[in-house]
Amino acid sequence: MLYVMKEMNPKISDPIKIFEDFLEKELPRDYRLFLEQTNGGIPFRKYFLFKDSDNDGTIVNILLGITDNDYNSLIKHYNKYKNIVPSCMIPIGNDQGGNMILLSISGNSYGSIYFLDHEKAAFLIADSFEEFINNLKSEEEMNPLLK
Repeated sequence: MLYVMKEMNPKISDPIKIFEDFLEKELPRDYRLFLEQTNGGIPFRKYFLFKDSDNDGTIVNILLGITDNDYNSLIKHYNKYKNIVPSCMIPIGNDQGGNMILLSISGNSYGSIYFLDHEKAAFLIADSFEEFINNLKSEEEMNPLLK
């Protein structure tokens, strides 16, 4: 799959190994590929719906990468929120309100993508990272009146 993103972080030689060693977990294959190709960034298609909803969702602000920049660092977000998010999940991005987009890295939900709002309510977004990316919509797709 080819990811079309506005690049925010320089690509590094082996972001997967560094982050997996840090987590002591193996990342899902589709998310690993995303990190290899983009190392995070801002998707051009930003809108997403929750899996079991026809009209409830939000907008991706950024997908994190492996960088020293506090704003978009996977490791720094993990360290900051590891006592807030469930232990089987890692923050991989956020929406415009600062709510977290999470990736399950263990258990029955391995590879699934969730949205965690400030009230600590979690919503399933997609069963895989690839499904999440494929389901992102443009503003025109979300608002047919703009067409």
